[in-house]
Amino acid sequence: MERNKKLKSIKGKCKYLLIIFIALLTALLLNAFVVLNTRIIGKSMYPLLNQNDWVFVNRIAFVNCEPSFGDIVVLKKPDLTNETIIKRIIGTPHDTVEIKNGKLYLNGNLVENDFAQMDENENMSIITVPKNCYFVMGDNTSESNDSRKWTNPFVKNNEIIGKVIFKYFPKPRIIK
Repeated sequence: MERNKKLKSIKGKCKYLLIIFIALLTALLLNAFVVLNTRIIGKSMYPLLNQNDWVFVNRIAFVNCEPSFGDIVVLKKPDLTNETIIKRIIGTPHDTVEIKNGKLYLNGNLVENDFAQMDENENMSIITVPKNCYFVMGDNTSESNDSRKWTNPFVKNNEIIGKVIFKYFPKPRIIK
């Protein structure tokens, strides 16, 4: 009888360990392939995202579609840093991007979004975004190290990790 109690106790503990193992494995797989949990470093996406905000990134957002103008993405640009970078897609393949007197022009049209506000002295000659590449900028243009300043201004399609979808800390907010 004592032996049966011990066996039941061991089986019960094994069930709990199995549940914990499955939960951890599921969390690891989700983090590796579906959702990335990341912290904002820097002020380049202010006021939308602030230093030390925590966000979820959809790793599979671009499986059946391409990033588009305005998407907030997490990327790795190995020629710059080993850290992840968070920026907004401005130019997509074959778009032209130009900055004249602090005003952003996309395909010859003035972009009048708040995130496109720059110092009136800023200028950038017209460039065409190559196939499978993107031009990105931070919303806080005075603080952002982005495509405007990089030697190689383009982000390759395979350097984009995913799309920021939700800020969960400190104030939860859906990111569009």
